Amino acid sequence: MLGWVFNFFDKLFPQYCIGCKKFGNILCTSCLNAIPIEAHAEVKRIGSPVYSAFLYRQNSLFAKAIQSAKYYHCSSILKDLIEKAIITIPEEWKKQNIILIPVPLHFWRRQLRGYNQSEIIAKELLLHFPHWKISPLIKRIKNNKQQAKLGKQERKNNVKDIFEVSQKDINKIPFNTPIVFIDDIISSGATLYEMKRCLEKTEYKLSGAWCLGSAKE
Repeated sequence: MLGWVFNFFDKLFPQYCIGCKKFGNILCTSCLNAIPIEAHAEVKRIGSPVYSAFLYRQNSLFAKAIQSAKYYHCSSILKDLIEKAIITIPEEWKKQNIILIPVPLHFWRRQLRGYNQSEIIAKELLLHFPHWKISPLIKRIKNNKQQAKLGKQERKNNVKDIFEVSQKDINKIPFNTPIVFIDDIISSGATLYEMKRCLEKTEYKLSGAWCLGSAKE
């Protein structure tokens, strides 16, 4: 519940750009335009294609934008970033009836934050591709530590068995429908890999993942 309170009070105070401090938007047009598209595609981190639009560690303004959206209740930044990043969606996906599965938050963390940033990204994508759908097929059952605070091996251990398949949603997706995971940042890939491992317990197959940014390791 605290997340909703924070969001309410955020709207009562003036907004300044996180880049240039100019009054107006949380990320002004000039600063948004200054974040370069650095499309990246890879397979090795989760064993399936992962596409991203920006580089996290190489661009401090993009990193600050994601941190603001994720930890400081500035989720409106995500819409502006997606508008710019949409060109990196693979062409073969655009005509398919894809099912998006945002990386789920645990119930208590979602209550504290007030939203799931991966869900916001997925919903924004539906505005561009209305034939796509979102499914809660995978849910998080453990409130694990934040991955950003852990080392590479610790991240693998931290996400082990934190997801399970939602039995009430398992038969709502047509067979052979392409499944795409959605997240804000891929770092070690441990979370997406664990989601893939969970998905493999079903008849569905992962087509890939799309993230706003990549923290290349």
